Amino acid sequence: TALQSTIMPRSDSIDFDLEVTDYSHLDDYGDYNQGSIKVDGSYLTNSNYLQTSLSLNTIYVESLLGLLKEVLDEKTSASLDGLRGLVSGFVFSGDAYLSTDLKSLSYNVPYLVLANTKKDNQVLMLAVNGNEQSLQVNNFYLVYNTFALDATASLDSMPDSSDKFFTVDLLSSSIPY
Repeated sequence: TALQSTIMPRSDSIDFDLEVTDYSHLDDYGDYNQGSIKVDGSYLTNSNYLQTSLSLNTIYVESLLGLLKEVLDEKTSASLDGLRGLVSGFVFSGDAYLSTDLKSLSYNVPYLVLANTKKDNQVLMLAVNGNEQSLQVNNFYLVYNTFALDATASLDSMPDSSDKFFTVDLLSSSIPY
């Protein structure tokens, strides 16, 4: 595992990046299957505006559990051991973007993929965006063996009201709901 970080103060902004690289998994050819997590962004000091991005590239869920075990107490850490076999072979890849002026927030996850590298037909794909007043699930696609589910959804809040509106479209086994 490797860690690299940079913080660059400037006259009107603070730019930053952080990259963590995971070398703990070998591919079928005996080469390291390099996973990485990268966060970068900029904070504009005059306007209190923050924009940042997160990129996940072949992050093994098993590696994330290993990191959690390092920071959790012994009892909680031991309880994660049973999950290792369940998540072995599952990897995350995806991108996320966030921007805020510390009064409002907007986010976009154009794609997030969770896939099993050891078994076929086990994948989840997700695309989401929104802000403090709305949430859009542009794509939710789940395949688990012979089961497939495709969905889109939205949730909208009316400003200055407790009213909320939602829509959901589901498609399972070629049947729309």
